[in-house]
Amino acid sequence: MRLIFTGDFSVSGIFSQNVSSGNEILDEEIREIFQNADYVNINLENPITNAPFREKRGIALRAPPKTAEYLKDRYINICTLANNHIMDCGRIGLNNTIDSLNQNGIKFYGIGGHHSYLLLNKDNIKVALIASCHKEGPLWDGYNPAPFSFKMRDLKQLIKKIKNTDEPDYIIFSYHGGTEFNLIPEPGRRRFFHKLTDSGIDIIIGHHAHVPQGIEVHERSIIVYGLGNFCFDIPCHKKHQYTAESYFIELNLAKSKPPSITKYYIGIDGDTGHVSLNNNETVRNSFDDKLQVFQTSKKYNSHWEREAFRVYFGNKLTSNANNSEKILKRSASPNKMNKRVQNSINQRGLIRTMYLSMRVIIRDIVHPARRVLLIGATKYVFKRTGNG
Repeated sequence: MRLIFTGDFSVSGIFSQNVSSGNEILDEEIREIFQNADYVNINLENPITNAPFREKRGIALRAPPKTAEYLKDRYINICTLANNHIMDCGRIGLNNTIDSLNQNGIKFYGIGGHHSYLLLNKDNIKVALIASCHKEGPLWDGYNPAPFSFKMRDLKQLIKKIKNTDEPDYIIFSYHGGTEFNLIPEPGRRRFFHKLTDSGIDIIIGHHAHVPQGIEVHERSIIVYGLGNFCFDIPCHKKHQYTAESYFIELNLAKSKPPSITKYYIGIDGDTGHVSLNNNETVRNSFDDKLQVFQTSKKYNSHWEREAFRVYFGNKLTSNANNSEKILKRSASPNKMNKRVQNSINQRGLIRTMYLSMRVIIRDIVHPARRVLLIGATKYVFKRTGNG
């Protein structure tokens, strides 16, 4: 069985215009790869609807009504719906999405009130697909259809049920959640994924970071920490590095041998609304060097803290995505950090600088995703200070 997983797919911005107009968004090479696969699974991160947005804080997304037909014509036949944007137009938007997918023969999973998992059966290979997201927005409460957000106990019970009922060859779990814009997965999510492998899951697919993350084999299970963006165009992403470049994977699943993975790197052109393969070997090798840091705990921790610093302070010090690596090099020096603090004191005064700093720190400590980045970045600064 050949099964493809892509990253976050949002028909937003220029992509919404292209889909509505019938313009092509995928290059010929990608379409050919999709056509040759048995299943192509995207993480559909917006409802397909004309319904109004529900009241919510932050970004709201939706895709034009033509989207499902457009996906079908490009050989996309499975959608993961357990994410934090599928409910952006409320229950009406979700119902419109499911109706549209059903009308076009596209399978879906990850929504409570419907099937709790999706079973694929082809060439004598059975694969069970499960999806869950972190706690954000409306979630399945046992009554109103919404994304699953499984507790570990419930997930283990579901896995046991699947194994007893369907005896699948593979169980694949898609998880949408965690921190954003970091190339290295945060420690808590890495521990969480390791625990999932102990519960009988064979392959884990991560989403939500909007940038690519690495692949690790743990206890014979494959963990794909993050597939980044596959199709996305919203203004706030443009200031973050790596949101326009990522990869998708093709799993080759068989009974007689371990699964194999093929990675296809892609680039997103936000000006034209086009996704194309990136066949530049130098770029691919550079990404692998950045992402594959799981060989030892020491190497992982070192790279995580450095990455937390880049994301946490880089996002605050620049609005240009291309400058984030420069920010890391320039700001990591304790002397440079001290100069920035002194400049702030000179401009705002000591009391106001302390007040503003504490307000930001308190806000970020309360927010789980920002808190973990703050802690990692702080460790990085302290270690650099201690060394020099």
